[in-house]
Amino acid sequence: DVAEPALSMFLTDKGSWDKINHIEKVDWLRTEIEKLLNTLKITNWEVENGTMNELHFDLVYKYLSEARFWLGFELQRIREESNK
Repeated sequence: DVAEPALSMFLTDKGSWDKINHIEKVDWLRTEIEKLLNTLKITNWEVENGTMNELHFDLVYKYLSEARFWLGFELQRIREESNK
């Protein structure tokens, strides 16, 4: 709801971040997180000088997965409210 305009540069197919509705924003965020998760699954992380270790990788993956999960709950909430 209070995203910086810089996010709109990623929305080339929809236009400005300010012009899309809440459902489209949630759906877009879930899609972008899914892309990141898929990239993380296939990325071969090379640990150099302890900058990225398995624990950090697991935490990044976990938190992105949780964020996508909660955005799914938000879509479900919206769906249930619209059916009332």
